Amino acid sequence: MVSASAFEAQAAPVQRIWAIEGLRAWLAWAVVLAHVIQLAGLDRTVQGLWVTQFLATEAVNIFIIISGFVITSVVIQRQESWRRYIVRRIFRIFPVYLLLLPIGALTMMLIVPTLDHMSWASDPRFRYDDTARSTLESVSAAPLAHWIPHIFLFQGAIPDSALPFSQTSFLGPAWSLSLEWQFYLIAPALIWMLRKRFSSIVAVSAIALLAVLSRLDVFGHFNLPSFFPAIGYLFLVGIASRLVFEDLRRTRVYAVAVAIGCLASAALIQPIFAIALWLAFLCLLMISDHAQGRIERMAVQIWRAAFCSKPSIALGARSYAVYLVHWPVVQAAAFFLLPLGAFSQWEAFALVGAATFVSTLLLSEVLHVFVERPMIRLGATLAARAPGRERSDQASAATQ
Repeated sequence: MVSASAFEAQAAPVQRIWAIEGLRAWLAWAVVLAHVIQLAGLDRTVQGLWVTQFLATEAVNIFIIISGFVITSVVIQRQESWRRYIVRRIFRIFPVYLLLLPIGALTMMLIVPTLDHMSWASDPRFRYDDTARSTLESVSAAPLAHWIPHIFLFQGAIPDSALPFSQTSFLGPAWSLSLEWQFYLIAPALIWMLRKRFSSIVAVSAIALLAVLSRLDVFGHFNLPSFFPAIGYLFLVGIASRLVFEDLRRTRVYAVAVAIGCLASAALIQPIFAIALWLAFLCLLMISDHAQGRIERMAVQIWRAAFCSKPSIALGARSYAVYLVHWPVVQAAAFFLLPLGAFSQWEAFALVGAATFVSTLLLSEVLHVFVERPMIRLGATLAARAPGRERSDQASAATQ
């Protein structure tokens, strides 16, 4: 899930880690690439390309961890009332989402007629055709049941066993945004608990128990981990890494060695892929300003080129818009372009992919400039007027 706290207009400036913006850019565009490949069916018919879907899933998992890290910094540094905090969050995530929601509902209906122009749609390995048709059937059978939770961003809390394809019916990627909204509502209380010895044990135990119960489908069956109990432990990783970040940054004990170990773990142990990559990223972040020795300097140079360049930071600031707008763009591009000829899968990938890249880049810029930034400023203004006292004894923080 793209973290919706990528850009903040705040009364009290929060120190930002620009490399996190660069990381968001890579994650968002990895999801875009995976979705174009999925539409072309290449992930099912070309050996090895299944890995793109795995990487897209892990990109969303890293977004979740980042959200825990970033929101923890916002909470412990600003120390504002919950009302002020949630006003800022609302104006950060809802404006772009609500603008794109009806557009996603329209483009959702374009996929079924587009399937007639996909020669690979008849391949039994291509499963998206069944998903598209089943989603439309579910929405047609109970439109209000889908619309109401979507408007309030609670579609992710509804199991597929109760309402099929609830999480992804109108704006597919927004399932993770619903998950993030669930986290936002409880984040200040959860972070407070994790900063106390006894209550932290209670909180960690509760999150672990909820994860087990979710795996057992106690809360119903979910096709995606869009309900907080299912994946709350990833938010916990982000929160914990932020709470110990300053202490670890001061020690910098064998940071490169730990980073290499984390990268190796990510390659060998798939269940911890996202967590291992995040820890490797943090290790290199810790030494980025004080690299010592040839190996450290080389590692930091590569890391900075990937995450701290001006293009990556600029793209990262627009990653939230990219994440949400790209799926309607993919659907529309396929609808208008695929009927133009009898394209092979690779030709469809190239055609739809090029149109998606250009359109998403342009639309994300428009959304960022004319919707995101003005709404963030408005949210900051309204939050400042909301009841509640913002204290000045702010803890040290380093994030967006």
